[in-house]
Amino acid sequence: MFSSMRARRFSNRLFIVLATLAFLVALVPLVSILYQTIAIGSSVLNSDFFTQITPPIGGSGGGILNAIEGSLVMVGIASLIGIPIGLFTGVPFRVPWKNRQQS
Repeated sequence: MFSSMRARRFSNRLFIVLATLAFLVALVPLVSILYQTIAIGSSVLNSDFFTQITPPIGGSGGGILNAIEGSLVMVGIASLIGIPIGLFTGVPFRVPWKNRQQS
């Protein structure tokens, strides 16, 4: 009994260590990419970057206003579709059938 418990504890600790090592190895390139993005891109961040539209191909300057507006439109459309569906399907499951028949 005790040997099987020791084996379980050993394998548990072994796999925790292996999972932690795998996480740290996967984290190295992600942190490297984040660092490079911040180091190189920080000089470009200003108010014009967020408030000007994207220039045509080959143009210089410009910003990401189109991308921000498009993201807001997509979130708005998804909310208009998803919130009513979630409410209309969630409320009947939450309120018991007896209470709905009484009111």
